[in-house]
Formats: sequence, structure tokens, C-alpha cells
Amino acid sequence: MRAEKEKLPPTIAELFADAKDEGVVKGREETKKMLAQELIREGFSDEHIAKLTKLDQKEIIKIRKSLR
Repeated sequence: MRAEKEKLPPTIAELFADAKDEGVVKGREETKKMLAQELIREGFSDEHIAKLTKLDQKEIIKIRKSLR
């Protein structure tokens, strides 16, 4: 008898669930970045944008530079 349970490959349902979860996370991040762009256009400070979006200030600076 084996001491460890044999690891089975994931089922299709598990693969789809993982992909969906990953897509949700990416979607949320994209939404935060889009919001940050709008807040930059409206003249908000990087600190205020970071507080509202929970994005890192380095990411906000990168977004600000991309809008120039």
C-alpha cells in the first residue's frame, strides 16, 4: 500500500474553474487600471488614486506615463 495518495491530473471542470478564476482576477486588475486612467485625466493625485484603486503607486506612475 502506498503511503501517499497518487496525484491525478485535474479534470476539465477544474481546469475551467481555474481559468475562470484567473480571468476574474485579470478583469479586476484591468478595471482598476481603467479607473486609474480616468482619475488621472480628472486630475487626481497618485496618492489618492492608489487609495481608491488599491494599485501600487509605481503602477499608477506607469499608467500616467503611458497617457502622455
